[in-house]
Amino acid sequence: MMVTVAVLVSLGIWQLERRTWKLALIADVDRRVHATPQAAPGPGQWTERSGLLAPYSRVSIQGVFGATGPTLVQAVTEKGPGYWVMAPMTSEGGFAVLINRGFVPLDALEQLGSPPTGE
Repeated sequence: MMVTVAVLVSLGIWQLERRTWKLALIADVDRRVHATPQAAPGPGQWTERSGLLAPYSRVSIQGVFGATGPTLVQAVTEKGPGYWVMAPMTSEGGFAVLINRGFVPLDALEQLGSPPTGE
């Protein structure tokens, strides 16, 4: 009986500690999502210690879309089956990035249109 009580108390304490951690995580993500976008870092700054690549960080980038056109990545989401439209861009800094242009459902694929050109 005492072992059961000890296990249940320790699990309760663990849940309270986990709740504190989870609330801090949610607050951190919320802060990043609503922060002002920062200039996208170049490859020389792509380290985990920089903090620039933290999940949900907002960035802005200027560049030119590639002439190869978009790549369709098959996906199944809460919106149903379709494709994520990924377009290559060369930044003003000279490095390449993939821009996720959004999700296209299967039945709207023919309406995708031509790939972006220019900035």
